[in-house]
Amino acid sequence: RNKPLPASEKPALFTMNILPPMMTVWHHVVRKHLGDAVDIVIFDSSGALNPKEFPGTRVQKFINVYAATKSDIFLQRIAKNRRIGWICDDDMFPISSKMIDVLKREFADEKTAAVSFRPRDWWHLEIDGKSYEPMSSYCTAFNREILVEKEHLSLGPADGNTHPSHIGKPPGKYDTCDKANEILIQKGYRCY
Repeated sequence: RNKPLPASEKPALFTMNILPPMMTVWHHVVRKHLGDAVDIVIFDSSGALNPKEFPGTRVQKFINVYAATKSDIFLQRIAKNRRIGWICDDDMFPISSKMIDVLKREFADEKTAAVSFRPRDWWHLEIDGKSYEPMSSYCTAFNREILVEKEHLSLGPADGNTHPSHIGKPPGKYDTCDKANEILIQKGYRCY
Protein backbone atom coordinates (compact mmCIF):
# COMPACT_ATOMS: atom_id res chain seq x y z
CA ARG A 1 0.00 0.00 0.00
CA ASN A 2 3.05 2.29 0.08
CA LYS A 3 2.66 2.87 -3.65
CA PRO A 4 4.81 5.81 -4.81
CA LEU A 5 3.24 9.02 -6.05
CA PRO A 6 3.62 9.49 -9.79
CA ALA A 7 6.61 11.47 -11.04
CA SER A 8 6.08 15.23 -10.95
CA GLU A 9 7.96 18.47 -10.38
CA LYS A 10 5.56 19.30 -7.54
CA PRO A 11 6.76 18.84 -3.97
CA ALA A 12 5.10 15.94 -2.15
CA LEU A 13 3.69 17.31 1.13
CA PHE A 14 3.17 14.85 3.98
CA THR A 15 1.51 14.91 7.35
CA MET A 16 0.26 12.34 9.81
CA ASN A 17 -2.78 12.44 12.02
CA ILE A 18 -4.42 10.87 15.07
CA LEU A 19 -6.99 13.64 15.62
CA PRO A 20 -9.45 13.93 12.70
CA PRO A 21 -10.81 17.45 13.46
CA MET A 22 -7.26 18.84 13.33
CA MET A 23 -6.72 17.22 9.94
CA THR A 24 -9.82 18.87 8.51
CA VAL A 25 -8.47 22.30 9.48
CA TRP A 26 -4.92 21.53 8.29
CA HIS A 27 -6.12 20.26 4.91
CA HIS A 28 -8.34 23.32 4.41
CA VAL A 29 -5.44 25.69 5.19
CA VAL A 30 -3.03 23.84 2.88
CA ARG A 31 -5.52 23.78 -0.01
CA LYS A 32 -6.34 27.47 0.50
CA HIS A 33 -2.73 28.66 0.52
CA LEU A 34 -0.83 26.09 -1.55
CA GLY A 35 -3.61 24.91 -3.85
CA ASP A 36 -2.43 22.48 -6.48
CA ALA A 37 1.24 23.46 -6.13
CA VAL A 38 1.81 20.37 -3.96
CA ASP A 39 0.56 16.80 -3.84
CA ILE A 40 -0.65 15.92 -0.35
CA VAL A 41 -0.32 12.61 1.48
CA ILE A 42 -1.88 12.00 4.89
CA PHE A 43 -1.07 8.98 7.04
CA ASP A 44 -4.28 8.41 9.01
CA SER A 45 -3.30 6.75 12.26
CA SER A 46 -6.73 7.33 13.79
CA GLY A 47 -8.43 5.11 11.23
CA ALA A 48 -11.30 7.63 11.24
CA LEU A 49 -10.59 9.89 8.26
CA ASN A 50 -12.94 9.69 5.30
CA PRO A 51 -10.82 10.17 2.14
CA LYS A 52 -13.83 11.76 0.38
CA GLU A 53 -13.54 14.70 2.79
CA PHE A 54 -9.99 15.40 1.54
CA PRO A 55 -10.28 15.89 -2.23
CA GLY A 56 -7.08 15.73 -4.24
CA THR A 57 -5.26 14.10 -1.33
CA ARG A 58 -4.00 10.60 -0.73
CA VAL A 59 -5.32 9.48 2.64
CA GLN A 60 -3.69 6.27 3.76
CA LYS A 61 -4.42 4.34 6.94
CA PHE A 62 -1.18 3.76 8.80
CA ILE A 63 -0.28 2.23 12.16
CA ASN A 64 0.62 4.84 14.78
CA VAL A 65 4.37 4.30 15.01
CA TYR A 66 6.98 6.94 15.84
CA ALA A 67 6.77 10.07 13.65
CA ALA A 68 10.31 9.61 12.33
CA THR A 69 9.42 6.12 11.07
CA LYS A 70 6.36 7.43 9.22
CA SER A 71 8.40 10.29 7.75
CA ASP A 72 11.15 7.91 6.60
CA ILE A 73 8.60 5.66 4.90
CA PHE A 74 7.04 8.65 3.17
CA LEU A 75 10.41 9.97 1.93
CA GLN A 76 11.81 6.58 0.93
CA ARG A 77 8.74 5.00 -0.66
CA ILE A 78 5.78 7.32 -1.24
CA ALA A 79 7.76 10.36 -2.49
CA LYS A 80 10.43 8.31 -4.28
CA ASN A 81 9.52 9.83 -7.67
CA ARG A 82 9.84 13.40 -6.38
CA ARG A 83 12.87 15.59 -5.85
CA ILE A 84 11.26 17.42 -2.92
CA GLY A 85 9.61 15.57 -0.06
CA TRP A 86 8.09 17.95 2.50
CA ILE A 87 7.04 16.84 5.98
CA CYS A 88 4.75 18.99 8.07
CA ASP A 89 3.17 18.39 11.47
CA ASP A 90 -0.61 18.61 11.45
CA ASP A 91 -0.43 21.51 13.90
CA MET A 92 1.89 23.52 11.62
CA PHE A 93 -0.18 25.45 9.10
CA PRO A 94 1.40 26.53 5.80
CA ILE A 95 -0.28 29.92 5.44
CA SER A 96 1.49 31.46 2.48
CA SER A 97 1.81 30.53 -1.17
CA LYS A 98 5.26 32.17 -0.98
CA MET A 99 6.48 28.99 0.73
CA ILE A 100 6.56 27.37 -2.72
CA ASP A 101 8.70 30.26 -4.01
CA VAL A 102 11.10 29.76 -1.08
CA LEU A 103 11.42 26.06 -1.93
CA LYS A 104 12.11 26.80 -5.60
CA ARG A 105 14.68 29.46 -4.77
CA GLU A 106 16.53 27.49 -2.08
CA PHE A 107 16.51 24.12 -3.86
CA ALA A 108 17.90 25.80 -7.00
CA ASP A 109 21.22 25.46 -5.14
CA GLU A 110 22.19 21.83 -5.75
CA LYS A 111 23.92 21.66 -2.34
CA THR A 112 20.68 22.44 -0.47
CA ALA A 113 19.58 19.31 1.38
CA ALA A 114 16.74 20.80 3.46
CA VAL A 115 14.60 23.89 3.93
CA SER A 116 12.99 24.36 7.35
CA PHE A 117 10.10 26.73 7.92
CA ARG A 118 10.18 26.17 11.70
CA PRO A 119 13.64 25.36 13.10
CA ARG A 120 14.20 24.52 16.76
CA ASP A 121 15.19 27.50 18.85
CA TRP A 122 16.10 26.10 22.28
CA TRP A 123 19.51 24.73 21.29
CA HIS A 124 21.86 24.96 18.31
CA LEU A 125 24.25 22.79 16.36
CA GLU A 126 27.87 23.84 16.69
CA ILE A 127 29.97 22.42 13.84
CA ASP A 128 33.51 23.51 12.98
CA GLY A 129 33.12 26.72 14.98
CA LYS A 130 29.85 27.75 13.32
CA SER A 131 26.35 27.76 14.80
CA TYR A 132 23.29 26.37 13.01
CA GLU A 133 19.64 26.24 14.03
CA PRO A 134 18.44 22.61 14.01
CA MET A 135 15.96 22.22 11.14
CA SER A 136 13.43 20.17 13.19
CA SER A 137 10.65 18.04 11.77
CA TYR A 138 7.87 20.56 12.29
CA CYS A 139 7.73 21.82 8.69
CA THR A 140 10.78 20.85 6.63
CA ALA A 141 11.28 20.03 2.96
CA PHE A 142 14.08 17.74 1.81
CA ASN A 143 15.98 17.19 -1.39
CA ARG A 144 15.33 13.44 -1.49
CA GLU A 145 18.16 12.88 -3.95
CA ILE A 146 20.58 13.98 -1.22
CA LEU A 147 18.89 12.72 1.96
CA VAL A 148 17.62 9.35 0.73
CA GLU A 149 19.33 8.37 -2.52
CA LYS A 150 22.87 9.64 -1.95
CA GLU A 151 23.36 9.78 1.84
CA HIS A 152 20.84 7.08 2.90
CA LEU A 153 19.92 8.99 6.06
CA SER A 154 17.08 8.35 8.46
CA LEU A 155 15.20 11.07 10.31
CA GLY A 156 15.19 8.94 13.46
CA PRO A 157 16.21 10.26 16.88
CA ALA A 158 19.59 9.39 18.41
CA ASP A 159 21.49 9.62 21.67
CA GLY A 160 24.57 11.71 22.35
CA ASN A 161 23.51 15.28 21.59
CA THR A 162 25.96 17.52 23.47
CA HIS A 163 25.42 20.69 21.42
CA PRO A 164 24.93 24.00 23.29
CA SER A 165 21.53 24.71 24.79
CA HIS A 166 19.79 28.05 25.25
CA ILE A 167 17.86 26.84 28.32
CA GLY A 168 20.70 25.76 30.57
CA LYS A 169 20.89 21.99 30.13
CA PRO A 170 22.23 20.04 27.15
CA PRO A 171 19.66 18.46 24.83
CA GLY A 172 20.98 14.92 25.51
CA LYS A 173 19.10 13.38 22.57
CA TYR A 174 18.72 14.27 18.94
CA ASP A 175 14.99 14.53 18.16
CA THR A 176 13.44 13.69 14.78
CA CYS A 177 15.59 15.12 11.94
CA ASP A 178 18.33 16.51 14.21
CA LYS A 179 21.02 13.84 13.71
CA ALA A 180 20.42 13.82 9.94
CA ASN A 181 20.71 17.62 10.01
CA GLU A 182 24.08 17.40 11.77
CA ILE A 183 25.40 14.79 9.31
CA LEU A 184 24.26 16.79 6.28
CA ILE A 185 26.04 19.93 7.51
CA GLN A 186 29.19 17.94 8.35
CA LYS A 187 29.19 16.57 4.77
CA GLY A 188 29.04 20.09 3.33
CA TYR A 189 25.36 20.32 2.45
CA ARG A 190 23.25 23.39 2.99
CA CYS A 191 20.30 23.21 5.40
CA TYR A 192 18.39 26.48 5.12
